[in-house]
Amino acid sequence: MIDLAALRQAVRRHGAVARVVVAEVKGSTPRGAGTDMIVWPTGFSGTIGGGHLEWQALRDARAFLAGETAVHVIRHALGPALAQCCGGAVTLVSERIDAAWLDQWDGATVIARPVVPGAAETPKSQRAAWSGVSSPRLIDNWLIEPLQRDKHDVIIHGAGHVGQALAHMLAPLPDFAVTLVDGRAEWRNLAQDD
Repeated sequence: MIDLAALRQAVRRHGAVARVVVAEVKGSTPRGAGTDMIVWPTGFSGTIGGGHLEWQALRDARAFLAGETAVHVIRHALGPALAQCCGGAVTLVSERIDAAWLDQWDGATVIARPVVPGAAETPKSQRAAWSGVSSPRLIDNWLIEPLQRDKHDVIIHGAGHVGQALAHMLAPLPDFAVTLVDGRAEWRNLAQDD
């Protein structure tokens, strides 16, 4: 899912950024479709799985930011050429994201755009089906992604073993923003380390 709030924040801090998203996977891969990272000339946030694949994607995204192209699609076999033993294949889409790109999606529930120059226009009947997409899809050279839903704030008071177990269980879920609170200094430090 695409997180427009995170992209807006990155654009405010760094100007234009590149978003690298795993658009499609086949076989064994480090991360699934929809996994992304945001790249700027001097840093990045997120991960697409590490290793040589990520290193090359970072290098390509920074070169891409310095050029004129708005979108780039590359397919990688995760084998000897990348020194990755996963054995699967990924399709990465890198896009230049700036304030104008973000503004065009205000009010959208799904972001669908062509990612290959010359991609054919899709019939309105097919576009209607895109509104129900719950995970990223690469269809006929169009990338269709649902938007990240707003997270529900969960504040857990007490960083003891139960509070920590709840925080560890809820934090990875996409719908929750978890905060663990405790007034005892020794427990606060422990909660912050997690």
